[in-house]
Order: sequence, then C-alpha cells, then structure tokens
Amino acid sequence: MWCTKVSKKRQGRGGITSICPRCGLEIDYVSEERRGSRVYVYAVHYIKEGKKKRVNKCYLGPADKYEYAERFVQLDLTNILDLDFMRVVERAVENFINAAKSADSKELLKYYEKSRELKTRLEKLALRVAALREELERVIKLERAD
Repeated sequence: MWCTKVSKKRQGRGGITSICPRCGLEIDYVSEERRGSRVYVYAVHYIKEGKKKRVNKCYLGPADKYEYAERFVQLDLTNILDLDFMRVVERAVENFINAAKSADSKELLKYYEKSRELKTRLEKLALRVAALREELERVIKLERAD
C-alpha cells in the first residue's frame, strides 16, 4: 500500500485538481490498498468533528482495470483519477460502429435509429466541449495576467 500526499495546490494523479468525484470534498491524499490479489484506489478525507478529525475514504476504482467489465465492453476502464476519458469515448463509439456493421438484417433499423441518436448526442457534447474550451481560455488568460 502506498499513499500520496496532495500538495498545497491540491493536485492529484495526472495533475488534476483533487476534488473527490464521489463526494465533492477536497482529497487530502490518495491511497492504494491491496485486497487479495487486487489493488484499489481510495480518496482519503480528514473531516473535522469538533476538536477531533475523522478519516473518510471514498472508493475510486481499481488501480489497474475493471477485470469483469473489460471482458465485455473493452473501454479501458480504470479508477477515476487515471481514466483516459477521450479513449473511453473513442472506444465506445468504435464498439457501437463494429456492432452495427456486424448486425443482422433484423437489427439494422435499430442501429440506424441509434446512430441518429448518437450523432445528435455527440453534436450536443461537441457544443458543450467548445463552450468549456472558451471558458478555460478565459481562465488561463486571467491567470497569466496575474
């Protein structure tokens, strides 16, 4: 088991600000704990209760991959701190395309309708990502000006 202290800037693994994706609290440190042959990642929080501190842990996923889910979906799913979101989205779309291409004639209409829905959703997501980029650009410019 190892633990990583989070710096004053609250940087986590991969340089991501360490706000816990499960509970929204700041992460005091990240720990990996062995259970049998597997290693799991936890966000650790110190919670003040009067003069005492209580330790609370939030499960973030396996240190490597989700063994059982990967057998079926092959999305490179791992714990939330190490997750490559871009890769997951790409693999999910690739899986959909491959399933549609291998569908029998009875399933073609289903995949046709789902492809229209997927296209619409991806277009909406693209707009949200573009808005996020603009917001991040403004924040970066403000930080550079300071």
